[in-house]
Amino acid sequence: EKSNQWLQWMKTTPTPLFLDLTTHIHELITQNREKTSSSSSTNNPPWVSDDHLELTDMTLEQFTSRIACHVILLPSGAETSSLSLVETTGAHVYGKLLYGGVSRYRLLKS
Repeated sequence: EKSNQWLQWMKTTPTPLFLDLTTHIHELITQNREKTSSSSSTNNPPWVSDDHLELTDMTLEQFTSRIACHVILLPSGAETSSLSLVETTGAHVYGKLLYGGVSRYRLLKS
């Protein structure tokens, strides 16, 4: 029920909308590490393991500072000029189309 309400709300947004969920994602990663470190169970390993942090030579804070989560809502035919869709050099951007379709696109220079 809640999923349908959220999808309906997203579909009816009248202007482009940029939701930054980065802080929430960082909190979830930190909570996951604390939860799994207090548990001795190996069935649920942490999302970011100590081995991974050692391999990348980073602390958890340094690692999570490189993670961002944005939800971008674009009504059909709306312009994106008010949104910055350009990421820093070297960034990896992954996207997921939640609803609708894409019949045309353009590459943005960074």
